[in-house]
Amino acid sequence: MACDASVFEDIPIFSLLDADERAVLAEVADALIPGAGRVGVAGALVDRVLAARPDLAPGLRTALAQVAEVDPATAKELAPLRYVVAAAYYLAADVLDSLAYDPQDVRSVRALDFPEYLEEGLLDHLLEAT
Repeated sequence: MACDASVFEDIPIFSLLDADERAVLAEVADALIPGAGRVGVAGALVDRVLAARPDLAPGLRTALAQVAEVDPATAKELAPLRYVVAAAYYLAADVLDSLAYDPQDVRSVRALDFPEYLEEGLLDHLLEAT
């Protein structure tokens, strides 16, 4: 089941990043998630993320300015960068297809249904210990 990413193509997108910031983002994205550059994280995908969450733009721009000074994978101040890269990556149609995930296929979840392992008594010994 392939995801129809074309449903997002008509959404007007604005750009908050300049070409230099996008170049840094592309390099860091590939270091954080191998293949992120191939799917275009630093292009239209990051624009879609920032269109949905414009509050992330200031933190992303700050992180892009600091990325040469710290380790992108672990530095706390680069958390917005890691978040945006992951969000943009999972918007890519190729990624959704490889995960067999279709965001348009919504299924309701019943909050009061119990998992089978509870009904089977697999956790009863934990309750007895308390």
